[in-house]
Amino acid sequence: ELGMRRGAARGGEVVTVSGFNIAPTGEGLRCRFSGTGFAEVVPATFQPHPPAALCRTPRLPGAAAVGGTSAAQRAQVEVTIDGTFPEVSAAAAAAPFGFYDPSVPPVVVSLAPSS
Repeated sequence: ELGMRRGAARGGEVVTVSGFNIAPTGEGLRCRFSGTGFAEVVPATFQPHPPAALCRTPRLPGAAAVGGTSAAQRAQVEVTIDGTFPEVSAAAAAAPFGFYDPSVPPVVVSLAPSS
């Protein structure tokens, strides 16, 4: 489970990932953010109560340090305690995450109530 489901494309935001079997394994504790055309592995910090991994979001490819040119993109977040990410279990162990570009204005697609 993710404590935050969206983050800026420029990266640098802390995401709390909770679940089962997350343990303080030192350098083996890592998060992987992956989506269309990118996969970035970042170090994680163990949070003991409740057990969770704290991961800093990477910069989405093509995004500038401030603002950026990348459109919103969906990604998956996975956690490993031994530094490896087996492809077999990736779909079952991944949580959805969305990157957005804060320099791009929002687009209104609907209003409620309609009258």
